[in-house]
Amino acid sequence: MGKRIAVRYMVLPGIKKGVSGFYEYAGDSNCVKPNKPYESGVCHTIGDELDMLALLVGFQTREDFAKEHRGGSWLNAYGEKLSEHVKAALETKGLGWMINDELVHFYSPPGEFVLWPKNKNQTKLS
Repeated sequence: MGKRIAVRYMVLPGIKKGVSGFYEYAGDSNCVKPNKPYESGVCHTIGDELDMLALLVGFQTREDFAKEHRGGSWLNAYGEKLSEHVKAALETKGLGWMINDELVHFYSPPGEFVLWPKNKNQTKLS
């Protein structure tokens, strides 16, 4: 099953590049470990991994979502919907994810996950 880590917020600093990460609490300044580096910090998904995460939680890939929103800005809408699906998965069964060859089981206590794009320093829960 791997290491179990409680998370309550998901950051999406680069949806086009597939960059996302999980924080233990919305007000934390660093994402949970283990994590992996990318050009501006550390994260949990890069590139196609974000699409794999989306499919794992029952959502759709960035490309499919963008096709449905042709001609409009889709990035924020994608982040919002993905966050809702991630919340549902984390609060029920959790997510098994490989990071640097280590299996991690992310989960969130029910009712504690803060939906994106709320300011990560906001303390009110979703």
